Amino acid sequence: MRKEKLEEDIFVFVGEVYQANATALVRGDEVLLVDGLASREDAGELCNFIEDDLRKQVRLILCTHYMSDHTAALRLFPRAHIVAHKAYPHTFNSQKSLSEEERASFVQPTIEISDGAVIRWGRFTLDIFYNPGKTLSSLNVDIPEADLLIVGDEIFGNTVFLSSAGVPEMFFRAISRLQSRGRSRVIPGHMGVFSGQSLDNAKSYLGSLQAQVEAARSSAGVALRIGGRPRGLATRARPLRVAGKSASSSLRAAFRASRAARCLASLELLALRGCFLRSA
Repeated sequence: MRKEKLEEDIFVFVGEVYQANATALVRGDEVLLVDGLASREDAGELCNFIEDDLRKQVRLILCTHYMSDHTAALRLFPRAHIVAHKAYPHTFNSQKSLSEEERASFVQPTIEISDGAVIRWGRFTLDIFYNPGKTLSSLNVDIPEADLLIVGDEIFGNTVFLSSAGVPEMFFRAISRLQSRGRSRVIPGHMGVFSGQSLDNAKSYLGSLQAQVEAARSSAGVALRIGGRPRGLATRARPLRVAGKSASSSLRAAFRASRAARCLASLELLALRGCFLRSA
């Protein structure tokens, strides 16, 4: 596990598994922990560092979202209160395939919030706000005194990780809300600390993704627009004869071309994603 001392009272931990992040805010002999890494081994090392090296006790754990790659440490601090959004069951149960270890990491939160909360912890004021993006239970943290945003999986490095858990429109709005905070440092759910520019890069990635998808689908007559309604939907018509061929055969040819375009777009997107990740 990699450890980074961001300030005298802020530590960032990057686990070996999925490079999941956890952040420790120190107040005297106590620690507020944001997220809990992805494996027992990483979580155990985190616990040893806080309790043995720093000689502190974790009193509060804030979960940015209740997915198993951020909850491994929850059982290791039984005296700590766990804070999560009230939609946490939806997020945890939305995961398609969980290992026994991941299921065992589940601990019910002791404090549930909906719209947000403010916590004063030492010299820090934590503005915890609801920001659905990757999940419907996403909580983000703005810490003005540290010029820092902790954003969970709203971004993934300089990109976003699109999956069945979220949709592009939600990511786009979530990132826009984060940008409005104007912070120069960002801690996402994975891969350590990034600059505020990562939010701009992630939104640019979404825009590039939109353009690629629109281009790939244009031959089928469908264009999707992030943040809006679908446009250009083809209407149903009666069968036609086109140059001696039925319309159905023409449509099949169009869909084959569309499928090839989508495959090409997928390859281009993979290359684009690699460029964004390397630019971190």
